[in-house]
Amino acid sequence: MAQRDDEDGTVEQRLDSLRERRESGEESGRELFHHMSHIAVYLAYDLIDKLRFYEKETLAAGDDEVDRRIPHMARFLDELKTAYETFADVDF
Repeated sequence: MAQRDDEDGTVEQRLDSLRERRESGEESGRELFHHMSHIAVYLAYDLIDKLRFYEKETLAAGDDEVDRRIPHMARFLDELKTAYETFADVDF
């Protein structure tokens, strides 16, 4: 998970804080959902940044290194597909 620090701490710290607030009833469901949605968007943009960097670095490497990184990218795509399908499979 992203480790980038911001004014509210790491993403892990923010998620832990949200879990605690949800369990304690400190905030309404609407407020918690809003905060969770913002964290999800932050993670998605951070993932895109990391993916673009990984792509750039990989394509600049030699053929052997590119071949070595293909299994990692294949696993990533499988996990991303699962996450996407899990999120997209919500009935509104």
